[in-house]
Amino acid sequence: MIPGVKISPAILSADFLHLEDQTAQALGAGCEYVHMDILDGKFAADISFGPRIVAALAPMIHRAGAGVDVHLMVEEPERLVPRFVLAGADIVTIHVEASKDVRIRAWRACAASVNCWTKCIPPRTWRSKEG
Repeated sequence: MIPGVKISPAILSADFLHLEDQTAQALGAGCEYVHMDILDGKFAADISFGPRIVAALAPMIHRAGAGVDVHLMVEEPERLVPRFVLAGADIVTIHVEASKDVRIRAWRACAASVNCWTKCIPPRTWRSKEG
C-alpha cells in the first residue's frame, strides 16, 4: 500500500450473483473502504441498488475494519441520505447539481457521525435549481 492512499473498490463492477464473495475478496486484499455507487435512472442513466444492499453488506465491511463509502448519483439526494446513513454508510457523497438546495437540505440530512462530501461534475456551473 502507498502511504496516504486509500483504496475504495466499487462494488458496482462486481458480479451481483457473487456480491458477498467479491466484497470479501476486496476486503481481504486490504481495501479501507468499499465504494457503492447509487444510481436512480434519472440523474445517472442506469439504476443500481439501494439501501437494502448497503445494509446487507455493511456489517461484513465494518467487521473487517473498513468503511462504507456511498456515492449518491440521484436526483434530490437529500431525500435518501438518512436511509443510507441508517443502512451503514460511513461516507456519503452527493452531487451539488442534483439537489434543489444542497447547502441546507443535504447537510441537515447527514448524521453527525457520517462524513458528507459534495461533488460537481465539470463543466457544469454551480447554481441552485431555483435560480
